Amino acid sequence: MNAQIKKLTQAFPAFRLHLVDNKRWVLMAGVGLAVAVTAIIVSVLWTGNRGYVSLYGRQENLPVSQIVTVLDGEKLTIRDGPYRIDPQSGQILVPEDALSKTRMTLAAKGVQAILPSGYELMDKDEVLGSSQFVQNVRYKRSLEGELAQSIMSLDAVESARVHLALNEESSFVVSDEPQNSASVVVRLHYGAKLNMDQVNAIVHLVSGSIPGLQASKVSVVDQAGNLLTDGIGAGEAVSAATRKRDRPARSSKIFRTKPVPAWRTCWIRWLARGITASV
Repeated sequence: MNAQIKKLTQAFPAFRLHLVDNKRWVLMAGVGLAVAVTAIIVSVLWTGNRGYVSLYGRQENLPVSQIVTVLDGEKLTIRDGPYRIDPQSGQILVPEDALSKTRMTLAAKGVQAILPSGYELMDKDEVLGSSQFVQNVRYKRSLEGELAQSIMSLDAVESARVHLALNEESSFVVSDEPQNSASVVVRLHYGAKLNMDQVNAIVHLVSGSIPGLQASKVSVVDQAGNLLTDGIGAGEAVSAATRKRDRPARSSKIFRTKPVPAWRTCWIRWLARGITASV
């Protein structure tokens, strides 16, 4: 009995040392497993995001819902995976090797960009007996469409609509206050904003395209109902008043700083004496 107790007592330190070694191996194995799992997750995410490109550019105003319906209905066989939707921009992403095939499929299904009609409205055959009013409306619609397409060329603008209020008598009646006015409604991309310079550029683009339309008569509104042109007209009026106020001062300064040559003064005096003597 004593021999067995002595044997167990001698074996206990070795058992404790063996247990400590096992804990070390378990800890090292756990760390290695965590590193391997992390590497696998990173590799999967990197491989999943690689090779995906936008189906269309941001400037091409395409119906996303119609595209998704076509892609779901066709069930395109894509080797690298299905399409995705970017949560930030809302663009549809497809694998790069399936880009051409997807575009051809959408074109065959009649999916086209939604763009306002411009001067192509004038190419339509006129109905016999159409009145001048109908022709004026068609011209105004085409002009609104052309302006909307130009505004949509900005990176931050997703879509735009232009409403023109043109006075038919503005081309014949001379007035200090033009009656023409315009309103622009822009829909911006997700997270995009227009700075004051860009809004001012839109205002001058519209006003410069319509004869007799002042920039102060153009209003720009975004999809949230915010008046983006608030303060632009007042700033222009202040700058115009400042220029008008400073113009006489600048003119008088020019006259003061430019001395009159002596020979010119003598010639003027001699001419004045001759005129007086003849009288």
